[in-house]
Amino acid sequence: MEKLVRPLQILRSNHYLRDAVILLSGNGLKIFIGFISNIILAKFFSPEMLGVYGTLMAVSLVCVNFTDFGFGNTLNQLTNRYRKQAKEILSNIFFLKISLLLLFLAIFYFSIDMLAQHLTALEGRTDLLKLLILSIAFESFFKFLLSTLQAKQLFKRFSLLLVINNSIRLIGIVALYFLKLLTLKTIILLYAASFGMLIFSNSRIWSFSFRLERRLIEQISRYAFWVWMFIVFNTLFVKSDILLINYLKYDKAVIGNYVLIFFFISLISLLQDAIFTQLLPKTSEFRQRSDYQKYYADIKYIRIGAIIVSLIYVLILPQVLQWIYSDKYQIEYLPILIFGIPFLFSLFNEFNGVLLYGMAQHRYISMANILGLIFVVIGLFIFPSVTTVLHVVLAVTIGKLVVESFIYLKVKQCLRAIPE
Repeated sequence: MEKLVRPLQILRSNHYLRDAVILLSGNGLKIFIGFISNIILAKFFSPEMLGVYGTLMAVSLVCVNFTDFGFGNTLNQLTNRYRKQAKEILSNIFFLKISLLLLFLAIFYFSIDMLAQHLTALEGRTDLLKLLILSIAFESFFKFLLSTLQAKQLFKRFSLLLVINNSIRLIGIVALYFLKLLTLKTIILLYAASFGMLIFSNSRIWSFSFRLERRLIEQISRYAFWVWMFIVFNTLFVKSDILLINYLKYDKAVIGNYVLIFFFISLISLLQDAIFTQLLPKTSEFRQRSDYQKYYADIKYIRIGAIIVSLIYVLILPQVLQWIYSDKYQIEYLPILIFGIPFLFSLFNEFNGVLLYGMAQHRYISMANILGLIFVVIGLFIFPSVTTVLHVVLAVTIGKLVVESFIYLKVKQCLRAIPE
């Protein structure tokens, strides 16, 4: 009996594990619901239509993460350091967020014609990009709401909102499917409505002082800039593949087949992002090598469990996709397995990325992503006449391995420089 109770006691006393379990449970449900949603959409769409949807989602993610402006993680870091100034920090960041978001959306609106012209899958569909502005605006503020909850250490509500959001989207997709109203436009509107509803129903979490301080704005801007650079380059690296194969005029069916593989393999990166989001504020308090060593010991079982589950998932994914979609998509074992390798390495190495980030070494992660992006671009441009799914997978795999190797070596170097 004592052996059964001991793990629960460890879970209750260890704040890393307790908070991680709460957030990973919410993210686990979110990932599972997202998995079901993607199955339904891919079943409904043709490869060509899935390519359009994947391209729109890639544009949306790049824009949403760009309009984070580094304020999400900055809010977490600064409120953890200066709790007495939490309200002032939130107020100033909120003001900056609104101002810069409106400016970005205006620029995006006037760039729509150019985007529609250069992204093959969209075929000049400016109407979809204009509608996407609504979803981008709401999702950007939804992510800021999640950052506020995390800064206030309201982890249960954080996880609950993730689950509710994806549940609304799944129920909406199923309803639209049976009503024969499932189109790209209705999907975008559904996503925007989901974000908007959750923002307004939780808006009380924001409390403001309505005092803007120049000194505080300067401090926020200095810190947020490097965080923003990290987010921008990381997002560009993650989504460069879909955007580049559109720019290089790959066949729409090839884009759709690649999007299918990307959707299901990238679920691993959502787990990776969940771990990063939860553990980041903890590492900002570390000052000695012993702090990091204890951190490694505390998260050991999270690392092992996440990697084992992800490995099993990658191995069975080809059979699962083949069973679900039969001959509708081009599903090959080799591209899926090759694509899964760097994601597993990335999941293992995410803990090193968290440490590097916690040591305020954002610029090195940005440098790694720039380097990886260069390798992806070279890999895709070096054989312009080869436009297959395997070609894209190989280019992205090399790029990701370059990024993770750079981060792994750099964090080892930084740890050696920290005093005992």
